[in-house]
Amino acid sequence: MTPEQELLRRVAWVAAEIARTVVGTTGAHPDIYFAKGSGDLLYRLRLQSIGNWMNSGEHKDYLFNMIRLSAEAGGYDCVIISTEAWAMKPSQKFLDITTHEAQLELAKRGVSWLAENGYGERAETMIVTGQTAEHFTVVSLPFDRDTDGTITAIHGPTRPAEALPQGNFMGRQKMFGPQDPDMAEMYAFLKSHGLSDKLGSALNTSAQLINIATETTV
Repeated sequence: MTPEQELLRRVAWVAAEIARTVVGTTGAHPDIYFAKGSGDLLYRLRLQSIGNWMNSGEHKDYLFNMIRLSAEAGGYDCVIISTEAWAMKPSQKFLDITTHEAQLELAKRGVSWLAENGYGERAETMIVTGQTAEHFTVVSLPFDRDTDGTITAIHGPTRPAEALPQGNFMGRQKMFGPQDPDMAEMYAFLKSHGLSDKLGSALNTSAQLINIATETTV
């Protein structure tokens, strides 16, 4: 199995786990998965107490820098992040675009523009982003809610996942390689205050170890 195939396999397992467990609930808290090398083991960290952070840009900057510091301190070379977000449920017009790279370039125009131009409709979505130092992939799972907020159905993935070059990945969730200037400044500040060792130690003691081949905790 190539490193790209292993990344896709891990992300597919996380997406399937979301699909199995989220229906009937009011939503999923952010989950972070870490891995070292190859194999079936993922370390899962459930962030149940900070779900509201995802509604604040400043809090998200802090959170994702903390995740990056944790991965670095623990020696992890694969990070998978699952979050809820407003995204686009694609139309056939969007799906007819032949390459993932072209879709990503068009998506930079924003959900509102895409909806207005017939490329899809705005939808609540579970987004799973997997990264290594060399590659990344994103899987989107739009979902439906009842009037009481309960998730009634989850759809997708909206297209087959692809492993793309890490250099093409931008934004606050970037776990490997050069960051945006504002994120890099915060990262340097947090690291200068000695958080790396503390975070690495906390992750090693609080994360749940999962074997994705047998779907059991270790």
